[in-house]
Amino acid sequence: MTNFDVEVLLNIHDNEVIVGIALTEESLHRRNITHFGSTTLRPTLPYGMLRLCAPQPSDIIVDPMCGTGAIPTEGATEWSNCFHIAGDNNPLAVTRAANNISSLLTKSQINEGQLSWGLPMDAIQWDICNLPLRTGSVDIIVTDIPFWKKGWTPRKETGTFTQLAYGR
Repeated sequence: MTNFDVEVLLNIHDNEVIVGIALTEESLHRRNITHFGSTTLRPTLPYGMLRLCAPQPSDIIVDPMCGTGAIPTEGATEWSNCFHIAGDNNPLAVTRAANNISSLLTKSQINEGQLSWGLPMDAIQWDICNLPLRTGSVDIIVTDIPFWKKGWTPRKETGTFTQLAYGR
C-alpha cells in the first residue's frame, strides 16, 4: 500500500496478539547503537531475545560475548530495573560497547534534561572461559555467538562453546 494515513502493525503468536501503530517513519534499527562493528545486531533482535528471557526487577543479565554491546544496551534501555554486564575478550569490542554506553547515557541526559547518575550497565574485558563472576550471581545469560569461523557448525565445535554449554 502507498499513501496510507495510519500504519497498523499486527503480531500474532500462539494465544498472544500485539497491535501497534507506527508513530514515526524513522527506522528503529539504529536507535541505541552509535559505534558499529562488522556484525552489530539491529536493536529489535536483542529486544526480542531479552523479552523471551522475561527479566524480573533486580536481575543480573550478562552478555559474555557482547561485541558492540547491542544486547546490554537495549536491555538497559528497556529493562532499567535490571543490571546488564557486557563483556568480551576483544579490546576493540569492549571499547565499542563502552562508547555505546556513553552515547546512551548522553542521550538519556539530553532527553531527561538533567544530570543522570548513570545506566544500569557496564562493560568489561574478560576471558569467557574464566569469567570474574561468583557462582550463582547471574540470573540471565543472553548472547549472540560470534560465527567468525567460515563453515562453523555445532557438530564441528569441540572447544569453547562446548565447554560453556556442557561444562566439559
